[in-house]
This record gives sequence, structure tokens and C-alpha cells, in this order.
Amino acid sequence: MSTNFSFAVALSKLAAIGQLHLLAYWNELNDTQKDSLLSQIETIDEKIFFEQQRLLVSPPTFSSELIEPFTSFVRSGNTEDEAVGHRLIEDGKMGCLLIAGGQGSRLNFDGPKGMFPITPITHKTLFQLLAEKVLAASKRAKRPLQLAVMTSPLNHNTTVDFFQKNNFFGLEEGQISFFSQGMLPFLDKNGNLLLEGKDKIACGPDGNGGALHHFYQSGLWDKWYEQGIRYLNFIPVDNPLADPFDAELIGYHERTQSDVIVKCIARSDPFEKVGVLAIQNSKTMVMEYSEIPENLRMAVNADGSVKFPCAYIGLFSVNMEFIRSLNLGQNLEIPLHLAFKSMAWKFEKFIFDVLPKANTVSGLLCPREECFAPLKNFSGADSPATVQQALQRKGYL
Repeated sequence: MSTNFSFAVALSKLAAIGQLHLLAYWNELNDTQKDSLLSQIETIDEKIFFEQQRLLVSPPTFSSELIEPFTSFVRSGNTEDEAVGHRLIEDGKMGCLLIAGGQGSRLNFDGPKGMFPITPITHKTLFQLLAEKVLAASKRAKRPLQLAVMTSPLNHNTTVDFFQKNNFFGLEEGQISFFSQGMLPFLDKNGNLLLEGKDKIACGPDGNGGALHHFYQSGLWDKWYEQGIRYLNFIPVDNPLADPFDAELIGYHERTQSDVIVKCIARSDPFEKVGVLAIQNSKTMVMEYSEIPENLRMAVNADGSVKFPCAYIGLFSVNMEFIRSLNLGQNLEIPLHLAFKSMAWKFEKFIFDVLPKANTVSGLLCPREECFAPLKNFSGADSPATVQQALQRKGYL
């Protein structure tokens, strides 16, 4: 909190946005609690708050006009791209960004999702599996490859402590960096901010959509670019089959010189809970599974194959120059998405909304069993049981 942000300033700010109820318990707070609440009020972004309220009144509608299939992809298996990729990795041209801001609540796990023990016999955590892959790639490249981990304010300290207590799972301390995503306030049914404690405004992580912005603002972009890194491989922590240093991916990226290469899989089921890659107004976009119009979801070609063949699974390689261009000016402005959870409206930004901002996007279509085993639910589909089966097929114990 700045020294100029006093109770009077907070009172004036809240009055201007109609949220004076946040001070309802002020006289019951001690000095430490008052300072904490004032700090939270100071960080309220009025512009974003009004945007959140606007979304509640006028939710975004999905336009299915002029949507065509995404066809700018090749199937994986190009050995020349893979060979080029290995040379680029050996030259230190790729870094990996791991998105790990989530908690394991949907898995009935108390802690960061990355700390969830997932291998069936040795019970290695998601974090350990990923770190060991980075270590193996580093040994092959004969150099320490760079890993950045995006946490959230809810799990940052716990995550860093976990890596430190486990000696970074063999990685050198200098090759791993941590930074945090931001937070956004929840709104109640009437569009007002709400308290989850007398001195605490209810907030949640702002989604993975700001990852490239937070990465850039953290100073890591400058550090990595100075080291010679030119491609950033983006992977979520809840997919233990993700390859942090995918040689074919970076080789294909070097060959195409695209802004973004999306690593995708073939759709297996029209109702599978994955996004679908498409083209609208000559720009690559993702149709969320919950928003796909029925006519597009079920569309087939003359031969019976699905018209929209590519499922988006949250894996892609981004050109570092493109990341810089996103962060210059206002080009990183992406929409908020809202969902009603636990009696309040939650707002997030999603990383796939960056894709329409790219001039060139290509796809690398890969076998599902090689790259996709998401951990989302406690039981049923995408659960520890299904993920462990996928890991066992790949030889993980």
C-alpha cells in the first residue's frame, strides 16, 4: 500500500464505484487487518471492475458466422524437423513455460495441483515428472535448459518451497524461475464485490490468459532473450505427457517461422470437453467446447470425417518476438470469461484468446497417446485412474 492511500482515499474510491459495503466491518478490525484491507482496495482496478459488471449485464455471445476449419497443420513424424529441433535445443534456443497456478481442489487434494502424486507405483508428483523431463533434455543438450513456472498468489510460496525442499529435482537452481499470475475479484449475483472475511475481498487467479504478459513483465523475457532463447514452449501442469522440450515442435517452428505453432490432436468425440481450432475472419481461434454451436460440433465432410478435425489441448510454441509485440502497446488486451462458481461470479482470461492476434499460426497434429492425458477430475474421465493408465503405457511407474 502506498503511503498516500489512506482510509479517506479508500472511502472516496469505494463511494465512486458503489462498493462502500467493503468497509462494513472496519471498526472491528485491528491495525494490521485495516492495512491489509486498504491494500486490497488500492489494487481494485475500476476499469476492470466496470468491465466485469458489464459482462454480467451483457454476457458475450458466440458468433458462428464465417467460421471455417483450421487446416494449416501437418502430422507429426517429420524426422528432419526433429533433427533440426535437437540442434536448436542444444544451442539453447528454446525455453519452457509451465502453467501451474491451479489448486488441486477438484482432485480432493489440498495444495497446488502440481504437487499431486500421479505415477501409479512411485507416486511421483506432476512437478517431479516435469522437472525430470527438463533434466533429461538438459543432459541430452549438454546444457542447463531454462524452465519458468507461473504460479498464482494462492500457491506461489508453497510451490517454491516444494521445489527447494526437493533440491529442484536435480535441476540447477539457476535454470528454474518462478513468477505469479494476477488475481481478479469475484462478484456476487448483483454484480458487487464481496468479502470472504471481514478484512478480505473475495478474489481468484485471473486465468492463464495473462501468462505471456506476466512472463514479459517479470523480466524473464529479457533474461531469456539475452541468453539466446527464441522460442517459448507453453505447457499446463495437469498434462503429464506434455514434452517441455519437444524437438520436432521447435524444428517445425523454425521451418515455418510462424508466430505460434499449436500442438493439437484429432478430435475423438464431438462431445469431448476440449476446444476446437477454427478460422474466423482469417484468424485462428478456439471454440470452447461449451460454446460450440451444434451445427459446427457435428459437421462432417462428404467422406464422413469431421469437418473441424483439430482439438486444442493447451500446448503450443510461441516465437519470442511475437511475445514482445504482444506486450508493446495495447495488443495484449484479451476478453474476460465468466463462470458462476461457489455462489459468486468468477472471471478469467484464457491463453487461446491470444491466437487471433498472431499473423501466422500453424498446427502440429500429434497422436493423442503421445501427448495428452489431462488430470481434471477426481473420478471418471480425465482422472488419476485414466492418467495413470496413460503413464503406464508410456513406461512411467
